[in-house]
Amino acid sequence: MRSKLPMALLFCLLIGGLVAGCGSDDGDDAFVESDETLAESEETLRVMTYNVYVGGDLEGVFQQLMGMPINQPAQLARTAYEIYDQVVNESDFPRRAEGIAGAIAEFEPHFVGLQEMSLIRTGGFDFLSNRKPNADAVILDFRQVLEAALQQQGLGYSFAYEVQNADVELPMLNDEGEFMDGRLTFFDVLLVRDDVVVEADGAGNYEEAFSALSILPGIKRGYVKVDASVGAAGYRGQKFPG
Repeated sequence: MRSKLPMALLFCLLIGGLVAGCGSDDGDDAFVESDETLAESEETLRVMTYNVYVGGDLEGVFQQLMGMPINQPAQLARTAYEIYDQVVNESDFPRRAEGIAGAIAEFEPHFVGLQEMSLIRTGGFDFLSNRKPNADAVILDFRQVLEAALQQQGLGYSFAYEVQNADVELPMLNDEGEFMDGRLTFFDVLLVRDDVVVEADGAGNYEEAFSALSILPGIKRGYVKVDASVGAAGYRGQKFPG
């Protein structure tokens, strides 16, 4: 049986950065407007939001990094490798993606807001001489994995609507004592079901950003929004107040 969600849940078309930003302290703010009431539309709008979870304790790692002297690269690199190992080897995102795809298949929502969609890459060790992220060997791409899981379920969704919130690269020291650079890029992604007509879209980042180390770029929060038609009803996405 398909879930019928109230109009209030339309705010989940708006998705936040590392922590989902669906919500407001001001109940009078309208984040999404409808050109028709649900009662007048041919099809009940269904939306879903999901914090995908990168797969490791980033908050704990960043707390360690904030108190760590940058002139101790080995200690920094070992800490970074521990989170890399959690994300890539222990969290088993391909299996988790099957569960996400199964939930989407059950309810077939028109829109799915996904937070912490991650791209993990590695490269040669040049962190001390080059602070710009440049590792380009793809180790794990959450979007590719989830897209394949949805196709396995026979589902058609567009992954075209996204915003990048962070692009961080750190040195890593693996269990064999080898140095390399590890790169983590975060996205918020809005999946749109193939039968939904998108008339306009937008995405952006807010000014405030979190940084664990002064030498790293800030981790931003972002939003993705679309104007779309579902059946006879039109819906307009609005930016969450920053």
